[in-house]
Amino acid sequence: MKTTDRGGDRVITIKRLLVQIALVLLPVGCAVTGGVVPQLAPDTVADTASTQRAAAWFEAHRHRPTLLRAFIQRMPKGGDLHTHAAGAVYAESYIAWAAAEDLCVVRATGAITKQPCTAADGKIPIRQAYNDSVLYSAIVDALSTRNLAFAGRSGHDQFFATFAKFGGGTQGDQVAEPVARAASQFVVYMALT
Repeated sequence: MKTTDRGGDRVITIKRLLVQIALVLLPVGCAVTGGVVPQLAPDTVADTASTQRAAAWFEAHRHRPTLLRAFIQRMPKGGDLHTHAAGAVYAESYIAWAAAEDLCVVRATGAITKQPCTAADGKIPIRQAYNDSVLYSAIVDALSTRNLAFAGRSGHDQFFATFAKFGGGTQGDQVAEPVARAASQFVVYMALT
């Protein structure tokens, strides 16, 4: 299988690319597949025999997408170099934290605010969202870029507008959630701002 760039000047062989990735990450993936992948000592990763073993493994398993997917999912993913912790938290977490803290939501904007929740100000207790799926969905949309194509805003504008709407949870909560998610996805480094 081959692919070319837009200009057609360069041909990249997918098999060769996979072999190059495997040479760097194969030792990590060996445990994932129960030893099906050959173990390579760090000092022999670059040698020809290792390249041939990696190529042979990929060739032997090319029609086993479940095995290949498991192998690739477990590979380290590098790093997330610039993450706003507050923006990396899922909207559903903000709703849960705000409900636990008995905070309010501005129905028109989805912004989470402190008490009092007054109808004159358009604020209601956010815990009501758990009994109103339309309200819950509207809050998630307001605090995220979900359904952005229907909102008529750019992703940039929506993303940065959400920060003023967040509420609930502690700074520790806001750091713990994205770090735990990154760890579960094998991201090995995060620079949180």
